[in-house]
Amino acid sequence: MRLSLWLGLLLSTVDSFSLDPDWAYKEVGAKYASADASLVLLTDAAEKTGAKCLDGSPGAYYWRPGSGDGMKKWYIHHQGGGWCTDLDACVGRSRTELGSSKAYPAAKDLGGGYFSADPTANPMMYNWNSVLIRYCDGGSFSGLNQ
Repeated sequence: MRLSLWLGLLLSTVDSFSLDPDWAYKEVGAKYASADASLVLLTDAAEKTGAKCLDGSPGAYYWRPGSGDGMKKWYIHHQGGGWCTDLDACVGRSRTELGSSKAYPAAKDLGGGYFSADPTANPMMYNWNSVLIRYCDGGSFSGLNQ
């Protein structure tokens, strides 16, 4: 349930700027050539839906806008974290980055691999929109393949 709520919030945010290719410059201030991704706090969504981190801070994701022929392509990664199984574990986790968005930096280098902005290292997706959805709610995400 929570994963679908988070993805719905992310996709509704994505939909709101996908019609304007200059949205990144206007709203986030990111440069297309930058390897750093900008933090997006889901403050309004947290208040409206209750989708919050363990400590009550808003959920968040990092976004590095795409460029060129990658502007309409997306790589979205949901960070893992493992669920907290009891109250003590959740309280302890709420004081870390796996339970709070309070210490997230405003910009973050997403690293290499699929997130790499280097066309030599990542020839297929170097210029795609890259999103890292931060894990902070202590939940477990699983699926069922039928």
